[in-house]
Amino acid sequence: MFRSTLGCALLFASGCELAKNPPPAAPPTLTLPVATWAGGAISRQELLDGSKVRFAELEATQARARWLAEREELESLLSQRLLEEAAKTEGFKSAAEFVASFVAKQPPISDEDVQRFFEAELRPRGKQLEGNEGALRQHMADTRARTIRATLAQQIRAQAGVTINLPSPKQPQTVLPVGGRAVKGPPDAPVVIVELVDLECSGCKKSVPLVNDLLSAAGGQARFVVLHAPGAHRIYAKESAIAVECAGEQSKFWEMYEKLFETSPKNSAETVKSAADELGLDVQRLEVCLSSQSIRDRVEGDVALADRIGVTATPTFFVNGVRTEGVPTLSDVRAFALGFGR
Repeated sequence: MFRSTLGCALLFASGCELAKNPPPAAPPTLTLPVATWAGGAISRQELLDGSKVRFAELEATQARARWLAEREELESLLSQRLLEEAAKTEGFKSAAEFVASFVAKQPPISDEDVQRFFEAELRPRGKQLEGNEGALRQHMADTRARTIRATLAQQIRAQAGVTINLPSPKQPQTVLPVGGRAVKGPPDAPVVIVELVDLECSGCKKSVPLVNDLLSAAGGQARFVVLHAPGAHRIYAKESAIAVECAGEQSKFWEMYEKLFETSPKNSAETVKSAADELGLDVQRLEVCLSSQSIRDRVEGDVALADRIGVTATPTFFVNGVRTEGVPTLSDVRAFALGFGR
């Protein structure tokens, strides 16, 4: 294989030509048909025009994924180079040897350490310790070594004056007024996820556990806010949104939010009252709030915003003002936390 590759390289270097492969097919132009039938045709332009938002979101998602891959590769390469320089300065032959010198200073992993790790991490998942002690001890040692390496790289980086100049593709951002709204997650988290939601929408209902899992996995890097986009064709959608906002006036926004999704799409005044009782709300205060014009105006303001920014379906998500395709992923959160779009 090596000789074959080298031979090809020499042929190109000397101006020789190998047997030519057929050139790749040229992409169809926008005017050429991508589907035809006896009575007509559909051009690529018509195809793209039919779902502009969907294709734009897909392209944006691919751009974020590519940028994140480059950024993570850059972080890995940067850590390796910094460790190599530090190793050379300290008289070691390699970065691996340098890191190993710190790992060697750690006490050996004892049987008690293995038992504690097993009880905390594996027994709750139904795993067995017997016969797996050696593999578990090696896993703990490998994890410790990776942690030491990462810590060393971070310490060296802090003193090295590192500047990251990896360009980030600019994507259309929408200004969403979320000040003063209920927040799930750290209020100062750098990544803001906003969902345009309808409390009687089945897709929105399915997104609730997905968003909760995402916030847990994000490790404090993301916060979540909802704005309301109740469908006019759904009988109790707007009233459900008002009920959630009123529960928020008693610091129970997210509790009511999840309660009403449990009974969605069959919400009514009775389900709201039942949820309020379960949550220990002041029902009289809630009833006054449900008739409040200011709360109704808040929800209707969200509806007007959704219309202005072209939201035609729920759930619709934005991350730091950038519209995403479906529920955001952990990769989306990592990309924005690392500075994507700035």
